[in-house]
Amino acid sequence: MHFRFFIIFSILASFLLSQAQLNRALGEELFFGSARSYAMGTTHSTNSNTSSLVRYNPSLLKSVSNNKALFDFQANLSNLNERRSILGQDSFGDFLTMMDYVNNSNSYTYFQGGLVFDANSSIAIGISWAPLCSFNYDYLEEVRGSANYESGDIVIRDNLEGYHKFNSSGVLNIFSTGLSYSILDNKDQFNFGLGFHKLLNTTIKDQFDVDSITTNLDNLSSANDYESKSQFKNLGSYYSLGSSFISDRFILSWSFEPDFLIQSNNYNAYNFIDSLGVISYLDSTNTNFILEGLNYYKPEKLCFGLSYNPKDNSELIITAEFEFNKFYKYSYLKDTYIYRFGFEYILPSEIPIRSGLIYKQSPLQLVPDQSIITFGTGGHYRSLLYDIALSYTFFDYYYPTIFVVDEDSYDSFDKVIDSRLNFVFSFRYLLK
Repeated sequence: MHFRFFIIFSILASFLLSQAQLNRALGEELFFGSARSYAMGTTHSTNSNTSSLVRYNPSLLKSVSNNKALFDFQANLSNLNERRSILGQDSFGDFLTMMDYVNNSNSYTYFQGGLVFDANSSIAIGISWAPLCSFNYDYLEEVRGSANYESGDIVIRDNLEGYHKFNSSGVLNIFSTGLSYSILDNKDQFNFGLGFHKLLNTTIKDQFDVDSITTNLDNLSSANDYESKSQFKNLGSYYSLGSSFISDRFILSWSFEPDFLIQSNNYNAYNFIDSLGVISYLDSTNTNFILEGLNYYKPEKLCFGLSYNPKDNSELIITAEFEFNKFYKYSYLKDTYIYRFGFEYILPSEIPIRSGLIYKQSPLQLVPDQSIITFGTGGHYRSLLYDIALSYTFFDYYYPTIFVVDEDSYDSFDKVIDSRLNFVFSFRYLLK
């Protein structure tokens, strides 16, 4: 019954829900990990139970394999909604209010999977394929005006003049290998791990169009149309480190990733307006789309985690993680902290109930910090195990329009309302 509830809820929510317009400029880092740890506040460095540990904390690979071989496959669905509003007058109530002129809803699906197995009694090896970041963004704006008779009488209100379209697509995937080494001391276990991550080839498509269906161009942008499709190879690699201590009641974890810049030779940067802290895809004349090539900067990450299993309630696990992101490059990106909290409780029916809360600081001045709630469950059928997780976040901020009309000015910002629902579903299969 609980399985059907989550499936129905996720399908309904896919019609409701956000994207960030800066995905193409900065890239959106994806933190799906495993469905279990995702439901527990994305505490991947401590609670992940799949090959995703190769990235988040390779030292725990041994505890996941548990003297068996583990195959896992996961589907990650992001349901996104973006609304943009401007200040206008309500002609009926005769008062000022924020009026929507854009409401875009889109869904994106990402896949990941891997294998974890024991090499001997002390060493476990993991192989993983997973998405690192996304450049996906879809924007469609209906541009409307009015039509009059020559006498001056208005015959049509909100006449459709055309469309503003901005679409970008592309995902950076990584192929990862890692190993963990474990030392047993009575009932305590000390683990050390190393992961190596290779960036795979990718293709990015961009389309920036002003589609006019009328000769009246009063409200249409004068930006020139732009379209490109580029493939990028030999993007490099980076490593990750982790260590952990496991006892009867506690798990202490530590993980580290260095910063890493991925940039193609033909990269042409976006326009950053320093006085406003604004990223624009157009040049100073607001007529040419200038972003070209591939650029993604992953900050340095340092994460600490603590998981506690109370002695008087062995069915409960409580976890907290703290992550620090250090941006050495790009002065307009500030260092951030991420706070994660989650729990898992096993019901008498052996059904797990999981939930969590995340507070994530924003590296950009104009984009606010985010609070994210997560929850999920799981089950098994013989050697096949499945986990389900959901997360939701909602925030608003003020930012300039993407398509600048001649008389428009960056002094007037739109109100942007973003909401996001992520659905994660994973399978694990244990070989005896």
